[in-house]
Amino acid sequence: MNVRRIDTLDGFEALEPVWQGVATESGQTSPFLSHEWFGCCWRAAGGGRSPEVLLIQDSVGPVALVPLIHWEGKLHGLRARFVGMLNSPDTAFADWLIVGRPEPVIEAVMAHLVARQDWDVLALNGLPAASLTLKALQAWLPGRYRWHRIPSLHSPYLNLALLEYHRDMGGILGRDQPALQEDCAKYEEPPRQGRDGVDRGASQRRSRLACLRGSSRGLPMQLEGRAKSRDRHHARNAQVLS
Repeated sequence: MNVRRIDTLDGFEALEPVWQGVATESGQTSPFLSHEWFGCCWRAAGGGRSPEVLLIQDSVGPVALVPLIHWEGKLHGLRARFVGMLNSPDTAFADWLIVGRPEPVIEAVMAHLVARQDWDVLALNGLPAASLTLKALQAWLPGRYRWHRIPSLHSPYLNLALLEYHRDMGGILGRDQPALQEDCAKYEEPPRQGRDGVDRGASQRRSRLACLRGSSRGLPMQLEGRAKSRDRHHARNAQVLS
């Protein structure tokens, strides 16, 4: 397999049709794994953090996309260079987009990263507990790399209508009501239930509008001091490899 590194915003933008194809073929169509969402994360990365995407291809074509970000920090009091999943504080989860078996992709990605000299710790925060990538990593890593698992966190999903949210936040999205209604209509889709019976359309409309407005404030657990009810939870798992 061939691994290609994309580390410029223009290069990332050019990946959109490839991204959509891999997401559709892999069945990973969550808005949090979309090209639009990671574009928001890329632009919000801030100073001192360097996003990149690894495009993995076999003899037929693209088979995986791995969105990553580099930063410097401390581990046990020592300075270290980290590489982890590209996300934002309001990202519910992150994952590798993989078509087919994850093991060949994991082997190609790890070989690529080991050959580089720009990181010390690989911290895969945000992988959902049901992730096929996570399960494959846990089986593939022992005997190859030193690693340990960080305890899982729980990430809430909120059931907030866009217009209601706009009113509650006092127009924080920065658009007048007619313009917001146009955006709502643009992303108004029939309910699309996944295998677990959850409507994916509502989540996609919320996250896409958040991207359009440059805000993802619809996701935190606390809004204007009022706790919102939890619809459902995703277990977020974290992996650290060194």
